[in-house]
Amino acid sequence: MSSWNEDDLRAIAESHDLYISPFREDGITYGTPTLVWPLVVDGEVYVRAANGQQSSWYVAAMNQRAGRIQVGGEDHEVTFERGGNEVASAIDAAYEGNTRAAQPCPSCRETGRRRQPCGSRRVERLSEPSQAKVALAATSAANGQD
Repeated sequence: MSSWNEDDLRAIAESHDLYISPFREDGITYGTPTLVWPLVVDGEVYVRAANGQQSSWYVAAMNQRAGRIQVGGEDHEVTFERGGNEVASAIDAAYEGNTRAAQPCPSCRETGRRRQPCGSRRVERLSEPSQAKVALAATSAANGQD
């Protein structure tokens, strides 16, 4: 496994368009690219499933543990692992501090639902964390794709 370089981390942190494609069950075919909202926390890349652990991309990522992301027009072969509870608070804080986060939408205020951030890129705070850590796969570094 390789580490993200500073340019990649900056591009990911500033991106509004990161597409995630975990492998399908055959372990060869990439899944349908899904737009997710990435965060960089302590030099690591995390994405969170807006629909929780039942999101199809999240289920595939946790089962297959590998796939591809596309950000800034570049593809990266990656691995996925569950983002543990120890980083959940830091990820929550990063979402809350992100300038792209909007104020709670009226329906969230009315129902008292805890969603952060709101708007078109809504991410629900769940009792079971649904964040995934995204790391460069060794093959990306070996192929000069880092």
